[in-house]
This record gives sequence, structure tokens and C-alpha cells, in this order.
Amino acid sequence: MNRVTLIFITSIGLIGCSIKKHDLTCQRINYLIDIKSEVAKNYWTDFNREILFSPMLYYTKSGLYTMNANEKLKNKILIEPYNCNNSKVTIGFSKIIDTTNFHMNVSYDDSDSSALEFKNTLGMFSDVNLTEKFIPDIKDTEEWMSMVIHEMFHQYQRDFKEFRKKQISSQKDFDRGTLDYLFKNKEWYNKSIIKENNILLEVLNLKDNEIIKKYIKDYLRTKEQRISKVKNEEGYEILDLENSLSKSEGTARYIEYCVKLTLKGNTENKKLSKIDNKYQASRFENYKLDQDKWMYNLGGGYYYSIGFNLTRVLEKLKINYQKDIFSENTTFDSYLNEYIK
Repeated sequence: MNRVTLIFITSIGLIGCSIKKHDLTCQRINYLIDIKSEVAKNYWTDFNREILFSPMLYYTKSGLYTMNANEKLKNKILIEPYNCNNSKVTIGFSKIIDTTNFHMNVSYDDSDSSALEFKNTLGMFSDVNLTEKFIPDIKDTEEWMSMVIHEMFHQYQRDFKEFRKKQISSQKDFDRGTLDYLFKNKEWYNKSIIKENNILLEVLNLKDNEIIKKYIKDYLRTKEQRISKVKNEEGYEILDLENSLSKSEGTARYIEYCVKLTLKGNTENKKLSKIDNKYQASRFENYKLDQDKWMYNLGGGYYYSIGFNLTRVLEKLKINYQKDIFSENTTFDSYLNEYIK
């Protein structure tokens, strides 16, 4: 009798634990999708054209969860149905566990047939607990979510054929490592990038349209001189690569910023607050961009900050860039040149 009772109580405990984990996984995913949709509605409407633009993989300590897995992914791994009530995406579960690698990227591979992402664009992200293990500063669901939606926007970008073509061709001979090398090791190059970024930051604070145009002309001239010097002295034609990276990373960082603006005005998610010890309802209640100076100041890949500030300049000038920046692969410089005519 005692043994039966003990087993029964243990079973109840396990079921309760399972339900709690189940709820947390579902609630985090549901919250992520809801915030992504709200960000799109307020800041980039076409980002709402699809809930997800390709499958996503959600790595946790207990296993791998899939979101909207397609046939290519299902042919690679065994995915069991995972029931999440009221979810806007299809959730699956795989027993794959990866806690040794950090995932926060969009990946596509056209050469390694054994890769999960072989000819299949996949968004891959570690959950907030694993993310904190690799990046100790990321301690809450909200900050983590801004990073994930940044990657979701990369999936959106890859939905555009012209953008994909240029992204691939611009990295045919060299990649972002070349730009990073120039920035870190060529003093004249570094000084030019700093000047260009400072000009963009000045434009964001100016009100007089004629003065704004003068600053934009100075920015374009300074950039053109730098690009030309690289070609003449280093033998690199970097314009297409830099334009592609500043566009892809800059607009994604802008969306990341918009996530925080959205969360700033949101009310508490009561379901999540009951079960997620990483959730902080008022995390961005008093948020200001100056709290994230790394977003607009140079550090890491300079094209992130340059692209972010260029995106904000286009927003400030009320240029209707979202309609064709990816579909026609229009460059930031094209919009600016058109503006100063």
C-alpha cells in the first residue's frame, strides 16, 4: 500500500513538473510571436506578412523544440508533435540536446548535405537560460526576446530574392572579416568610419533641412573617398559587401530596438509572470536608447551601428524605404542621394 501510494504521489509530482515545463515553453513561444507581431504592426508592417518566414529551432536543456518545421527539416530529424494551446505556430519536439554551443543566428548551407540547414533557411536560438550561460549579461526573457526577434528579421530579409542574390555575391571573394580587419588595423580607415558615424548621429539631432542635406553630402563624400582608397591601396572592392552588411544588420538592430520600445509600453503578461522566473514585467518600463549606447556607437562590427543609424536617419526623414529596400535591394546611399537632389 505504501509503495503504491509513493508511486502515485511521485507520478503526480512528475506530471505537475511536466505541465510546468510545458506551460513555460508554450508561453515563452506564444509571447515571442505576439511581441514580434506587435513590433511589425507598429514599425515594419510587411514583417507581419508571415508569422514566421522559415522554421525555427529552440534549444533548451531538456531538448530541441521546432517552430513551423518544414518537410526538409522533418526529413533530417525525428520531430514529435508538441501541443501548445492557442499557439499561432506549429510546435514540435526532438530529443536532440545541445548545451555546449550557443545558438542565435539564421543559417543556410548549400554544400554540407548532413547539416540541418542544408538548402533550408533555419533560425536557431538558445533559450534564455542557455543564453545566459554564454552571455552572462542576458538575464531576462525580455532582453533575450529582442535578440531572437533580431534573428527573425534576418529570416524575413532572406525572403527577398534580390536581397539574397546580392548578399551571396557580395561575399564571394571575402566576408565581413575583411571589413573588421580594416577597421581594427588601418588607422585612416578607422578614423573615416568614426567620422561617418558621427555625421549620422549629428543628422539625427538636426532640424534644419538644408543643414541636414549638407551633412548627408559630407557623409556620402567621406564614405566614397574611403571606399576608393581601399580599392587603390588594398586592392579590395568592398562597397557591395559593406552596403549589404549595413543593410542586413542595421535594419535588424533597428527591429531589436523597436522590440524594447514595444515592451516599454506593454502591460504585464500575467500568464508568463506566474511561471517564468526570468520574466521581468517592467524590464523596459523606463527604457531610453542611451541605455544601449552600443547600438549606435561603434564596436564589434561597425556596419551594425552604421546601418542602425542610417535606418534611423531614413525614419527621421520620413523616406518610404521599407517598400523596396529588400524587394529591389535598394541601398541606403541611393535613398540619401535621392533626398539631397
